[in-house]
Amino acid sequence: MSIREEIEHFALQKFTVLQNRYSFTPPKVNRESWITRVYSVWGGLAVELEIDWREFDVFLLIVRLEAGRLPKGYYVSSSGKCRVHLINFIERKGWPVDQALVSRIRSILPDPRRREAADLQAKIDSYFELLLSCIDQILAEGDNLFIGL
Repeated sequence: MSIREEIEHFALQKFTVLQNRYSFTPPKVNRESWITRVYSVWGGLAVELEIDWREFDVFLLIVRLEAGRLPKGYYVSSSGKCRVHLINFIERKGWPVDQALVSRIRSILPDPRRREAADLQAKIDSYFELLLSCIDQILAEGDNLFIGL
């Protein structure tokens, strides 16, 4: 199994909790040459894990769908802001989360020269721990989540 396959498989396993506990759709994978996006949908929102192969890093974003699909724009689309990094959402909303966990995510800087699967897996684990700590707030706001951002 290649390192890409290993990390994608690991990410897909993490998404099963969203499907099983919170009724998100089964995760889907979009592969491009330098980026892989794994995402799962709930109502008008998606949770999207972006794996950047060039920088060898990962990011977790909350996405506002457009007509039930991922928006064409990256951060902004025709209907306004459409993607926000999870940590930025938490900070803007003022949600009480474990700040040590936020610091840990920010401190995990995978070395693109070393390219160890364990580096990205540790960051994915931390992102999902953070996501699950505030998923109830995200789902409670639902389609209103992006208002005022």
